[in-house]
This record gives sequence, C-alpha cells and structure tokens, in this order.
Amino acid sequence: MTSKNLMPLPNKGKADIWVYHTIFDSQKFHSMFSSNAVYITILREPLSQLKSVWNYYKLSKKFNISEEGTDGIAKFLDNPGKYDMACGHGARYPFCFTRNSVAVDLGFSMQENMDTPSLEDQVQRQHKSKAFVRQIEEHFSLVMIMEHFDESLVLLKREMCWTLKDILYYVANTRSYTWRQHNLPKLQKEQHKQWSYVDYALYEYFNTSLWNKIGQADNDFNGELGFFRHVNAKMKKHCDHLLRGEACSVYGSVLKINESRWSPGFDIGREDCELIKRTVQCHFALQAERAIRAVGEHQHIDPSKYQGSRHRNNEFMDSVKPYCVYCNPQISYCSMFDYLTHFYIDGLIQETKYSILRERFFPYSQQNCYMKQTVLYPDD
Repeated sequence: MTSKNLMPLPNKGKADIWVYHTIFDSQKFHSMFSSNAVYITILREPLSQLKSVWNYYKLSKKFNISEEGTDGIAKFLDNPGKYDMACGHGARYPFCFTRNSVAVDLGFSMQENMDTPSLEDQVQRQHKSKAFVRQIEEHFSLVMIMEHFDESLVLLKREMCWTLKDILYYVANTRSYTWRQHNLPKLQKEQHKQWSYVDYALYEYFNTSLWNKIGQADNDFNGELGFFRHVNAKMKKHCDHLLRGEACSVYGSVLKINESRWSPGFDIGREDCELIKRTVQCHFALQAERAIRAVGEHQHIDPSKYQGSRHRNNEFMDSVKPYCVYCNPQISYCSMFDYLTHFYIDGLIQETKYSILRERFFPYSQQNCYMKQTVLYPDD
C-alpha cells in the first residue's frame, strides 16, 4: 500500500472503512484510522489455501512439475525450497504464495519467511510463530475462519453492532477443480505443516479462539445462527426470481423479515437483491465514483488497463452519463441496473427520473406483483 494507490480522503479526514487486498502494515493503518478503529481479518485452512493457490497460479507448470493436482503438490512438498525459488522473489510477487502466505498478508516479514529456521530448530520456529500469533491477537478484534463462515459472520455482526440484513450474502468467486477434495498422503501433509509453520500456528490458535468466543456468546448464539441461515436461504430463493426479471418470487415482490431478539425487522426488495448480488469489482467501481464526488477531484484512471464487460446499451449509458465520473460505455464492472440504483440511492437521480429510466430500460422491474407478502419469523 503506497500513497499513489490511494485516493485522497474528503476534507483530509480519516477513512470510515477499508475493505481491500493489501499487506497489513500496522503503522500505516494506525495513521489512517482513529485509535478506536476495529480490525477484522479471515483465515483459511492452510492446505486448502495451498490447493487454491496451486490451481489458480498453475504452479505445476510454473515449477516445471509434470504431475498435476495433488500429485504435483506432493512432489513439490518433497523439496519445496527447490521449487519455491523459481518465483524469482521479484518486487511484485516476492514469494510463491506456498509458504506462510496468510502470515505474509498479515505483515509477517518476507525476509523472516525466506529465512525459515531449519527443521532441527523447532524451538526457534515455535518462538517465531507464537510471537506473530500474539501480534495478530493484539491488533485484530476478530479473526474469522473461512471454514466456519456463517458462525464468523454472526460474530462479526455482533462485534460491529450490525443487523441481520448487513450480513446476508451469496457465495461468489469460488472455483471448482476435479482434485479439490483429493487428500494428500500423510507424509506430505506433515511436510506442509513444517513448510508453512506460521500459517498453521495462526489457524490452529484462531480456530480455537473462534469457538471459545462462540461458547462464551450470550443471547442464544445458536438460535441466531440458525435464523440467519434460514433467512439467507430464503433470500437467495427470493432474489433469484427477482433478478431473472420476474415481478415476484414465491414470497411476493418483497420478502419481509420480522423483528427478532437479534435484529430489527427488514424488507428485501429488488434493489436489495441487486446490492447483495453485486460483484466486488462493481462495488469498488461505485465506491470510486462516490469517493471522487466527495473529494471533488477527478483522479486519472485509464480504463483500457482494466478488464470489464462491454455494455450493449449505449443509450442507457448516455442517460446516466451526467451522474458518472468513471462510467465508460465500453468498459464497465457493473450492470446497468447497478448504476441506476446506485445513483438513485446516492440522491443524484430523483424519484421521478428514476421511475422513468426504470420504465424505459427495465420494464420488468415495474411489473406489479399481486401475491400476498410472506413474513419470516424466527420460529418458522
């Protein structure tokens, strides 16, 4: 994270929230946020992380290993130091994401990571890993666990004093590959624990910590978890219908969630569905629009450097162009309806204009639904 990668903040103030991929640097972050800022992160089981990295970066090919999948990983783990150096340790990708990649993301020194103590020096390894675990525990209010995502989200909701609606989600950005569930031999699993020893220390400690927090939670944590999963499943069923252009789902045009002991009641309509289903790329693009309007300075971005879908309806883009900073009729991260609802919610497009544009470009969204509304209760 460098200054040239950051937009200036409005009125030279502090940021409200930061959600991004970057290496955690406590000094830089403390200078950006107030002293009472809350830091949240998420960990993934290290071997699952390695499989994902191996598949995404095609490391068998990079390391010139003829075997694919878990067979390739097993061969790598027989002598990881031999292959890992093939990355060249350059400025942009200073390591291959195979050794302690989560720890490095959280600020573990890359030099220390490369200077891993030998297997014989277990005392030094334990000292390093325990010290880093303590460091993360001091900085982060909550460390979530990907394998227990729903439980982590309920803890996050409670930590941030959010509502149930704030944590509804669709599963996204997942990749399937044939060997994802294949097991490694016991010997190679142990070799990976030795190779990525800090990541394992982090995962084991904070996985235990997560369940300790759940065990100490009050106000019927398991009841809230069950209701959240119930609502999230109904939300997906409801939104799948509305986002296909149907006037209503089996629950009507709006899914109503009753007030509960864990959250005030709320509605889920078409705009909510668009927001919940919005991609990360679109979210960042719209936040850039919002930030630049607040700052009042246009930051130069060359759209040709970024990948995005091509809009098929330039007439629509012409209609919203007066409200756009970075909107480009050729390159976009967002759907047209995303743009329209964003500008409406931000108050740039008034109610009358919003209705006219919806009727013109998204007539399906104006259809009347004559079904009786469904209300979900905690006991359903």
